[in-house]
Amino acid sequence: MENHEPDGTIIKENLTDIIARKINQLPEAERNLLENGSTYVGLNAALCGLIANSLFRRILHVTQARIAAGLPMAVIPFLTANVSYKGFVSLPLNTGDLQCETCTVTRGGLVGLVFGGLYPVFLAIPVNGGLAARYNSALLPEKGNILNYWIRISKPVFRKMLFPILLQTGFAAYLGSRQYKLLIKALQLPEPGLPMAVIPFLTANVSYKGFVSLPLNTGDLQCETCTVTRGGLVGLVFGGLYPVFLAIPVNGGLAAR
Repeated sequence: MENHEPDGTIIKENLTDIIARKINQLPEAERNLLENGSTYVGLNAALCGLIANSLFRRILHVTQARIAAGLPMAVIPFLTANVSYKGFVSLPLNTGDLQCETCTVTRGGLVGLVFGGLYPVFLAIPVNGGLAARYNSALLPEKGNILNYWIRISKPVFRKMLFPILLQTGFAAYLGSRQYKLLIKALQLPEPGLPMAVIPFLTANVSYKGFVSLPLNTGDLQCETCTVTRGGLVGLVFGGLYPVFLAIPVNGGLAAR
């Protein structure tokens, strides 16, 4: 017994192929924004991580291991925000699973807030806390006061990080809206070559019927030379020259767009 793929899987694969083909028709700048927008969210998250790391280092008086601490505080938030945005926004858009602009904006904003803003700040706490304990740069609390201590230490950092976090949230939400609109624009583009196949076909077909087939069938065309001449002229004008001239405005308009 043969195994057949479920109809839903086949439809989904076809939809994904159509979306990918449409995206490739966009101008390069718009296509890059649609395909690589998550990179910008990741870069902003890396910047938030570096800022939070710097603030905690100042509070805890940590002066050692700048590169050793700064590298993970840039790389880990970048990768986390990048992958999260792709998984929650970019991939569902490109597969047709996300079809609501409000949902796209909300998802983008939440990814920017959680993974691009808050996560780097929380990540900076154990990184710099470990450095402070290792180099004895700050007086750390006893076991019973750890939570209260880090809440007190983190409050000024979160106050200073409020603007970068809000900026990251707003940027990710805007990026989601922008990507959704670019996808809609891509889906509204005509299939490559479709007008250049359909219009000449219809024009030549109707012209040949009107100038040759119909007059022959009604008895209005009773001369072989006239029939051959008409057929040749229709082939030359509507079957040969017209498609060439039609290609000029079609491709000129696409180039301008």
